[in-house]
Amino acid sequence: MGVLPSKKFLVVVLAALIVLGAWFFVSYKSNSNNDNNSSGKFSYISSLFKSNDKDSDNDGLKDWEEALWKTDSKNPDTDGDGTLDGQEINLGRDPLKPGPDDKLETSSLISQKFSSGESSLTQDLSMQFFSEYLKQKQLGNLSEATKENLISSFMTNIQTGQTPDYKAYSVSDINISYDNSSGAIKKYGNDMGAIIKKDSGPATEHEIIIFQRAIETENENELQKLNEITDAYNKMSANGLLLQVPSNIANLHLSLINSFAGTANNLKNMQKIFTDPVLGGIGFEQYQKTASDMLETFRNINNFFTDKKVIFSTNEDGYVFKQIAEEL
Repeated sequence: MGVLPSKKFLVVVLAALIVLGAWFFVSYKSNSNNDNNSSGKFSYISSLFKSNDKDSDNDGLKDWEEALWKTDSKNPDTDGDGTLDGQEINLGRDPLKPGPDDKLETSSLISQKFSSGESSLTQDLSMQFFSEYLKQKQLGNLSEATKENLISSFMTNIQTGQTPDYKAYSVSDINISYDNSSGAIKKYGNDMGAIIKKDSGPATEHEIIIFQRAIETENENELQKLNEITDAYNKMSANGLLLQVPSNIANLHLSLINSFAGTANNLKNMQKIFTDPVLGGIGFEQYQKTASDMLETFRNINNFFTDKKVIFSTNEDGYVFKQIAEEL
């Protein structure tokens, strides 16, 4: 868990997001010593654009601006009317419409670009960026420094973007028992272990392998395989709430239940990586954090059993805590 894909990873990048939440792939090889630093993904994207002043066709528009306007980054005069794309933008002309009758109606641009499709986090942030870009252009403030500030602000908005809420459970949602005897603790371990073994289902491909393959092959249908895994996490969370839990392990149990529910929610968001890249990207980053928290909780529960001298034999359901704590 928590390992970045090692080949091509679909990253949320400025130019692609502007065009109604489209996406493109960047060759990205992760540092094998940086497996736990998933937040580096966003700084990578930011540096990509801050350092990328590339203007492939020398028309006065950077390549990411070409994506913004939907012009051809390999053709300096996309509409073939004899005026460079960048010059047309500066003159208030439409670079996609041959002159002379090609006045650029900036007031209608946003509605043209964002009038179709369902609302999404990607589209909302893209609209904000494009609106500010046009505002600064109309004010005559679209300097290189302004463009860099716009990108920085956009990346900050991505990093702080809010995903749909899921229900995080509290102690009041747990059936707490004040029997903290060794027998009660062992019963809890076996009962919860049975839930984990039953609801997690038979061994299947790891969710990150599925997610990575979907991105590498650009196959949205591949993501449907995450449904069964998402359901398994939801079942473990729901059924875990029904148990009698000794009070001295209640907080650890709550952490475990919430890590199951959180993982299910993150997987659901990750499945939207093609239709809502920002949400999918944030879902993946949060998934890695939740996976790390889950591992820590399994270890803490296993340590709790050890401290209380509650030992499970290999044929008991509670042994799964030791297995998971040692294997992950």
